[in-house]
Amino acid sequence: MPSLELRKRLDEMALFQRILWLAMTLAIVVYGLVLYAIVGMRAAAANAADERPVLVALAVASAAASTLYRRRALSDRAIFEVAAGPVDLEAIARNPQTRQVDEGELALLRRLPLAEQRLLAVARAQFTPMVLGLALNESVALFGLVLGFLEGSGAAYLPFGIAAVALNLAHFPRSMPFSAETERRVWLLRAP
Repeated sequence: MPSLELRKRLDEMALFQRILWLAMTLAIVVYGLVLYAIVGMRAAAANAADERPVLVALAVASAAASTLYRRRALSDRAIFEVAAGPVDLEAIARNPQTRQVDEGELALLRRLPLAEQRLLAVARAQFTPMVLGLALNESVALFGLVLGFLEGSGAAYLPFGIAAVALNLAHFPRSMPFSAETERRVWLLRAP
């Protein structure tokens, strides 16, 4: 069971990730609304027939890359590589705006048990895969947006937009970015 200090930091990270997730997901919806406002839902024009297979293939490749990368980056093996490595508490305590280490935060982090420091490092390491996954998911929607403009049809965007939102739903950030089993195994790791 995580301490209150660890829980507080994980909740802060989850809130930031959820705000980012919501912004990226709403952008996908806005793309569809803008396209619909400009071209409506009329039938697709035949002039984009050549581009359709290419855009569909790119969207499928982006969706596959998002899913595979996230699965690999968040695998048990990848998580334990981070957990077993050195924990840079100064990097965790660094203010992203000022780039200065918050000495009070650093002191609090140093009081956490080593296992909780490792779990915090694991949670931080999951941020990049989340952002990259969201960007790849959004590219699925963007390929649909391009196709919608080429075909002059909002209907062309729908499968792309729905797929992108579904991918984002599958990548929704959790408060506890690791399972109870992962937490238990990190507690069992020996000190370096």
